[in-house]
Amino acid sequence: MNLLEKSIAILENLKEPAGFIARAYFKLSEVQATLGSDSETQKRYREAAVSYRSKADTDLNPGEEYTEENFNSLVPWMLW
Repeated sequence: MNLLEKSIAILENLKEPAGFIARAYFKLSEVQATLGSDSETQKRYREAAVSYRSKADTDLNPGEEYTEENFNSLVPWMLW
């Protein structure tokens, strides 16, 4: 989790970071769900993921489904 949170801080300095940040928040929401974190924490990360996905390059934006495949398609290359 800590690595994903640090990645978000780094990603904010990229030219077009929205897709990468959306994917990182998606991953954080998945980790939180696996760890059994409270639903409010999971919801906060999920909402951030969806928000950043809406700002991502429309050529890469896969649609509205909240799936790993859709969020992975937002990033043409990965830092992690």
